[in-house]
Amino acid sequence: MEITEQEKLRMNELYVTLSTKHAQLFHGLYHRVFELSTGFCNGHEHQTPDGTW
Repeated sequence: MEITEQEKLRMNELYVTLSTKHAQLFHGLYHRVFELSTGFCNGHEHQTPDGTW
């Protein structure tokens, strides 16, 4: 399956919005003494029984 240039641009637009919201939430919670771990799930990674990805 080939991804068109228009589809790539649309995915990048969505990613920028997601990434911006991620940064807002992370920095807002980080300064309130929460221990944070973040990432994006792309469906290719799976958690192992010992808790690592």
